[in-house]
Amino acid sequence: MTKIYDIANDYVERFAAQNPVSATGMGVPGHDDRMSDYSPDGADANAALAREAVSALESSEPENERDRIAREVMLDDLRTDLDIYDAGEHLRNLRVLGSPFQSLRMTFDLMPRDTEEQWCNISSRLSLVPEGLAGYRRSLDEGLSKGTASSKRQAAECAKQAQTWTGANGQPSFFHGLLDN
Repeated sequence: MTKIYDIANDYVERFAAQNPVSATGMGVPGHDDRMSDYSPDGADANAALAREAVSALESSEPENERDRIAREVMLDDLRTDLDIYDAGEHLRNLRVLGSPFQSLRMTFDLMPRDTEEQWCNISSRLSLVPEGLAGYRRSLDEGLSKGTASSKRQAAECAKQAQTWTGANGQPSFFHGLLDN
């Protein structure tokens, strides 16, 4: 492998270790029994990792055309992530689609369920949902304290999703159904 691909591989492995829910979504094995840190500290750690990768990529020369493309794409993506972080978007990341709120629920759809070990991973991660939600709440609370909030409409719609997923609206709870399996 080339230096650029080594940097990319290292970044993916470290990102997956820091973000087990994202690792499941990316198909990176070995993290399914853990929970991502959605707190401000978790966002800080992700930004630090992205900054390290940007620095390593900027100081590396591509060996071929594939390297050049990989380097440019990674730099563009990581710089965008850092711009979003620097703007404080992680402190108001509450949307009906594509926020940590949905990731905490959808990760269970992506987890394999064929073996006893896989069900143990589901059980372990399921027991960590309150921890994930607590960190996420710390981020949203910090955003509120800084005057950075998501829209009221997004919060209301996410509350409806939570009621559906937990069975508070009279429908079967997704989480209880998962446990029943």
